[in-house]
Amino acid sequence: MNGTIDQYNGQQINHRLLFYTLCLVNGVTGIAMILPTATLPLLIEHTHISLDLAGWIFASFSTGTLLNAITLGTFSNRINPKYLLLSGMGIFSTTSLIVAWTHIFSVLLIAQFFAGIAFGFIYVSLNMLTALFFLETLSEVLNKLQSAAGIGALLAPLFLSFALQTLHEPIWAFCVVTILAWVTIGCLIPIHVPVATAQSKTLQKSTVPSTHIFKQVVFWLSILQIFFFLGAEVGFANWIVTVVSKETGVILAIAAPAATLFWLGLTSGSILSAQLLQRDAVSERLLLYCCFFGGCLSGLLVVIFPGNIWTSFAASLLMGLFLGPIFPTIMAITSRYFVKRLGFISSAMSFGGETAAFLCPTLMGIIIAHFGASWGMLLPALLCLLIAVPFSLAWWWQTRENGDVSQNAPFPLDDLMRKQGSIPGRVISGSLES
Repeated sequence: MNGTIDQYNGQQINHRLLFYTLCLVNGVTGIAMILPTATLPLLIEHTHISLDLAGWIFASFSTGTLLNAITLGTFSNRINPKYLLLSGMGIFSTTSLIVAWTHIFSVLLIAQFFAGIAFGFIYVSLNMLTALFFLETLSEVLNKLQSAAGIGALLAPLFLSFALQTLHEPIWAFCVVTILAWVTIGCLIPIHVPVATAQSKTLQKSTVPSTHIFKQVVFWLSILQIFFFLGAEVGFANWIVTVVSKETGVILAIAAPAATLFWLGLTSGSILSAQLLQRDAVSERLLLYCCFFGGCLSGLLVVIFPGNIWTSFAASLLMGLFLGPIFPTIMAITSRYFVKRLGFISSAMSFGGETAAFLCPTLMGIIIAHFGASWGMLLPALLCLLIAVPFSLAWWWQTRENGDVSQNAPFPLDDLMRKQGSIPGRVISGSLES
């Protein structure tokens, strides 16, 4: 559907334009997230700090995202997510330049802190917009958006390499983020996004108190799923190059393709899963179980064959391929279940995910330092498998809550949730009239 009519003011809602704009947002975010990591040695040199302080650059970003998740959950349902998205892109366009330009470490930390806040705005608003306007195809849309972020992450090193080789300054690569961010803002401003009425009508129809969500078992199980997933993803991505270099005895430049292959796998996995779901070739539940076990086995390849560089490269690609569909598919299932509390659930899951991204790489570093690289890389494999536990419990609990559903029902649970979570066409047009 290219567009529908908002019944309140008759304006056209162009879903296709909105979707492509959100893809551009995720692509810019992917570039912005990778550039500070890729330029870490240059940032250390510019700010004249020691290597042991460099971790605070990423800790500052995570702190901003965590603080955003804590505060935004309370107010997100009162703010049009379009304005949250515009704010996030505007902050990103500024902080990216400051990160590359500054020679003062404290300024760099502040810029990264606000970049984390911006990422929180973008994360929550993207989930709210996709759930409100693409609910019936939410898994496919979120997987496509995830692949856009992966493409941005793959392009970021190319932009950086071009800037360093031709212009001899990394700041020009960061300028790409600023330019694309403002292009995205220019595309988003004229798009009519009538979510305020839809949100208020949804809240009026809800009979569940705002605090009641904390008593729901599925809420905590959903956060636990994201915690395990991001712990596996960020831990593997942060340490795979170092582990490959250490275990195979090659220099970092030769081991670096492991990270590229991981991101390529993430992007390919999201694209492939979106196509499979779009064609109804596989259910969400079956797709996720395949990814849980496939990701675990891929991670174990690095543990079992630590000294083989080609096996490590293949394991990185496969790990990304299996991890790619997990996050957007879990978010789609959770968003449909908590459709009346989109802003809060997005913030809560962001908090759980960022906590894992903050803790798991640190824990892996301790394990690698004391017990060896193979034992450290065992953690992402186990975390990937552990996602199946809260996911299965959440599935069982939701089946138990719906008395008309049993495990012998003629449709899987994710199809049931599509039916129960689907908003009628008048919601997509900005109305929730009964």
